Amino acid sequence: MAFNFRELNLSGVDISSAPQILQPGRYVVTITDAFIKQTRNGGSAVELSLTDVKGQGTLRAWINVNVPASQTATRIGREQLKALLIHGGHPTPDNPSDIASLKGLKVGASVQKDTYTMDGEERTGSKLKGFFDPSEIDPDTPKKPSPGTGMTESVDKDDSADEAIPF
Repeated sequence: MAFNFRELNLSGVDISSAPQILQPGRYVVTITDAFIKQTRNGGSAVELSLTDVKGQGTLRAWINVNVPASQTATRIGREQLKALLIHGGHPTPDNPSDIASLKGLKVGASVQKDTYTMDGEERTGSKLKGFFDPSEIDPDTPKKPSPGTGMTESVDKDDSADEAIPF
């Protein structure tokens, strides 16, 4: 039996809408998807899907990790990736090894306005500017240790309750 559009009945179908794109600002996001993508110039980029934890929207971002024509672009991309890994609390930020290990990381993301041309028309959107420790804007997120500071999270035990006050 052939499909007949004239007989299509959508009365029992719920509508769905695309998620909103994050507007410029600072957000706590979760990495919902991450994979390696080959670039047009023969390099490699990490493609990320980011979702705001408060449900305000989503954003896709690309981080260049190998740009054969530019050592500077490669360095900058790797610095961005390491910031994501550190601020997201990745267990091995110096050697993340498996791209799937980025999924589920919770990180602060700074989003800025982006102007671009598509089909000869100038448009405005959003793009990822950088990453930061999510505890800066979300007090419920534990502070991540900074590399090289030796800072670690600990539980304070009050062992001094029975000690004399020294004054």
